[in-house]
Amino acid sequence: MEPNTVARALKMPSFDMITKSVSEVKRDYSKIIREIEKECEPAFVLNHNTPEAVIMSYDYYKNVLINTRTMLETVMKELEALEDEALYTKAANRLSKDDQTWLTSEQVLGTKEKNEDNPYREMSDEELFN
Repeated sequence: MEPNTVARALKMPSFDMITKSVSEVKRDYSKIIREIEKECEPAFVLNHNTPEAVIMSYDYYKNVLINTRTMLETVMKELEALEDEALYTKAANRLSKDDQTWLTSEQVLGTKEKNEDNPYREMSDEELFN
């Protein structure tokens, strides 16, 4: 299947698409199935010139799903990498402007009296931050 086939299938129908009326589908279903398998394209079913359904071969459907899933996975990985880069850049900028004042775990988490239910209060700075 050509790469632009998936893109065309996911967009609104264009002028080079296969279109069939509901009447044609009722009358020539087997012929339409052979045509869409031969052309490796879906057929758009129109009811009074309004899109109502899409008929596609199972192989075409599988390819659309696989290609779409692969595209989504790639986009998600790229997005995650960009988010990580933005976070690291922001952290680096903040650290470069920081006055380098370090806080103890008690200063960050509070004292035992203030945070009785804090599960981290018994941990040392080394356990918490290393």
